[in-house]
Amino acid sequence: MLGFCFRRAGLPLTFISVAWLIAATGCGHSRHVHPARTPTGTTDCPIQLRDVSGQTGISFVHTDGHSGHYYIVETITAGVALLDYDGDGLIDIYFLNGAPLRGSHAKTTPRNALYRNEGHWHFRDVTRATGLGDTGYGLGVAVADYDNDGDPDIYVNNWPQRVIPQ
Repeated sequence: MLGFCFRRAGLPLTFISVAWLIAATGCGHSRHVHPARTPTGTTDCPIQLRDVSGQTGISFVHTDGHSGHYYIVETITAGVALLDYDGDGLIDIYFLNGAPLRGSHAKTTPRNALYRNEGHWHFRDVTRATGLGDTGYGLGVAVADYDNDGDPDIYVNNWPQRVIPQ
């Protein structure tokens, strides 16, 4: 399953297929979620989700560049690509990030990030070594072997920030 949830700047990106572990024991209930009932009337909830993002080595923080002006790009920012960038047979993760929009008060410049899969649900940030820490306002990413050399090529769609009116 591939899914993700973006949160406001400063909060971590929760990447479901990486950061959540599905365990077939127990059942966590919320007052907002009603568990399924079996024909006998008992509660049937064999899946429990636990946040294991701290154990993966992924520390990526997403920003949508929010400024209080509610620009349309704030709602469509970023993306993620799953690829084997180093040819080791393990799927690596490339996260896109937004960027500060006019009127925002960002303390640091957000960057895209590439995490190398080292196996056993552990990832290492290789952004600097690969030069993929772009600081543009990422809107989408695609991966394909564009030049037919057998290696994945990454296409990043950035939005030009300079055209935002004041």
